[in-house]
Amino acid sequence: MITSVDIKHLRGINDGRLEGLTPLTVLVGPNGSGKSTVLEALYLGAHSNPVAAVETVIVLRGGVPDGTRWLVAGCSKAAEVCVAVTTTAGAGTPRRYRYYDAGGAGGGLRCVLGAEEPMERGVFITCDDGGRWSADRPVEDHVPGISEVSLVDLGDKKQATYLPDVFSSRHPLTGRDPAEFLRSVLPELKTVEILTHSGRPVLHLTQTGHVPAPLSGDGIHALTRIVYEVAAPAGSVVLLEEPEVHQHPAAFRASARAIVAAVREGVQVVLTTHSLELVEALLAEARDVLGDISVYGLVLRDSRLISARFPGEEARFALVQIGEDLR
Repeated sequence: MITSVDIKHLRGINDGRLEGLTPLTVLVGPNGSGKSTVLEALYLGAHSNPVAAVETVIVLRGGVPDGTRWLVAGCSKAAEVCVAVTTTAGAGTPRRYRYYDAGGAGGGLRCVLGAEEPMERGVFITCDDGGRWSADRPVEDHVPGISEVSLVDLGDKKQATYLPDVFSSRHPLTGRDPAEFLRSVLPELKTVEILTHSGRPVLHLTQTGHVPAPLSGDGIHALTRIVYEVAAPAGSVVLLEEPEVHQHPAAFRASARAIVAAVREGVQVVLTTHSLELVEALLAEARDVLGDISVYGLVLRDSRLISARFPGEEARFALVQIGEDLR
């Protein structure tokens, strides 16, 4: 489990540190407060393949040419991104990134592992005109105490196409069935299964008939993704970007039950939210394990990350203040 993260020169955060992360960590704050960047920092710092982590983070923030340079605060060619996580099993290796011109209109990132390693010895990561990412050599760095880490953005349509892969890796599960959380919202749900369309696997929900999950409505599709994404192996870290996206407030309780159930099974969940209702649902579901939950109010001041931490029981009594951050 990740217990702290240090961030230098990543996107809008020039300097930041969060300590005391718990099995269930909730990040709240206004737009532009650094919540998404913290999730990206955790992913960059904890993923076993720093190259794959960079690709995921940049693709999720797509829409601009040469997205690699925007990973660095102020698009500076002099600044180095540095992310380091600490887990219950010890400190991970700091990951450092610097932007370099790669010729033409594109650019690349040099990645090194370690605080003292010369940048010139790092792995060079680039993306070609066809959107294909590559590195000049393989790199692996397993962080102690973490079996796997995933970054889930429910608003990203491309990422949603991987749902059959997620379903296959989570099913069947020992001890809990993700479909039970769906049935609390869809009482007529009979099965969740993968069927093939034009040679491609598509997750289907069976009620009165087979319906592809992406066509079952954005809210149901989002809930389906949540319950299967968090049903990860013990020791995993799941980073959730705004799980309330597309959902009716009535579905928040089902999402909260799935998230808290995963936490009880040894999965760490760190999520961002703008929904006070979701925070309330999570606290209600975790009332018997409040020591496992913490809420952080975030704000950026002169590119420095400022946080206020509300652990477990305190969070229940700080909902008014948390609500002011959200509203």
